[in-house]
Amino acid sequence: MSNMVRISEEKRNRLAEIAKMDNINIDDIVDNALEDYISSYDNSSYTLTDWQLAEVDKGLEDIANGNFVDSELIESVFRQYRKK
Repeated sequence: MSNMVRISEEKRNRLAEIAKMDNINIDDIVDNALEDYISSYDNSSYTLTDWQLAEVDKGLEDIANGNFVDSELIESVFRQYRKK
């Protein structure tokens, strides 16, 4: 089934940027967002979508392979931008 939705050009451009970064098409982003929105009314608790779970798995795999940033480095970057 196909439907048309009117959105601002600014939102359309931002969705296009996100879609490119995530290697997903805009229709899938909108479908996932609507699914999440609808399910928030149907369920008392939030559940992750398949793509979100896949990203979590990728992150856990990175950690298992030692691919993460040291907390000292992160703290040093935050210190640079905190108000003095």
